[in-house]
Amino acid sequence: MRPLTIVCTMMTCIAMMIFQSCEKSEDTDTIKLSNNYSGFIKVVYERGFPQFSCMAKLDVEIWKDGTVVVTGSGDSDTFDAEDVYYEDGKPVTKVKMSGTLMFYGAQGEVMVDGDNEYALIEVSSSIDGQMTVWAWDDEMGWIQVLDTPYTYEDKYSDGPFQFNILYAIIGDGHSISQTLPDLQGTFTYGYTLWLIAL
Repeated sequence: MRPLTIVCTMMTCIAMMIFQSCEKSEDTDTIKLSNNYSGFIKVVYERGFPQFSCMAKLDVEIWKDGTVVVTGSGDSDTFDAEDVYYEDGKPVTKVKMSGTLMFYGAQGEVMVDGDNEYALIEVSSSIDGQMTVWAWDDEMGWIQVLDTPYTYEDKYSDGPFQFNILYAIIGDGHSISQTLPDLQGTFTYGYTLWLIAL
């Protein structure tokens, strides 16, 4: 009888430890933010040559329980710009860019790390454009050398952008973007999360 009692006692202890660890993990999975937040997330596409900027945005709400709600059926903006590059006062290259920036949607969740609150946002957006380039010839004038479509797409499956909620409620929001050298000036593409605490 004694070995059976020991086995039963050990099994009861193991069951209690498993039950307690399950309860603990459920508690740590519950997210509690300091506030509810409301604002927007926007995608920005801009170039230095030809010079233009376009933007599309969606409304965002983040609740204390960690729920992220993105509203709207999508947003878009168009661009159409043309510019000439000169060297020593003479025309060299002319570039025309036109197209559409589409922001289809976003989804997300919240992560808390100590005192830091983060919004992990996955996005779905695209750029569909057309680029035409001409070269200047002193005898013939402008000669078209390129006329091609170009596309860029962000998908949900690419993974989330990690926005710091504190930075998102300060100033112009938290931006995650990349700026690269362009033919003249720079080329920038990225996202900004802007929030206010409710």
